[in-house]
Amino acid sequence: MTLHTHRIERVALLRCSPNHPLIIQGKERGEEILVLDGDILDENGEYAKGSWLRSPQVNSRRLFAGDGGAIVYGMIEI
Repeated sequence: MTLHTHRIERVALLRCSPNHPLIIQGKERGEEILVLDGDILDENGEYAKGSWLRSPQVNSRRLFAGDGGAIVYGMIEI
C-alpha cells in the first residue's frame, strides 16, 4: 500500500508472504526500510522486527521475507 509519493520518493507499507521475494530498485538517494513485524533477509543476513535498513545508494537489492512473512515500511526512490 503506497502511503505517500512526492517527486522521486515513495513511502509504502508492505505485507509480505513467507519467503516472498522483494526487489528494491533504489537509485541515487537509496532506500530506507523498517521491519515492523517478522523478518527479512538479503545476501548480508537477517533483519528482525525493529531493524532499520538504510542504504544511501542502491542499484538493486534482492530481499526475501522470512519463513513467517513480514510487514515492512519503506521509503524508496522511484
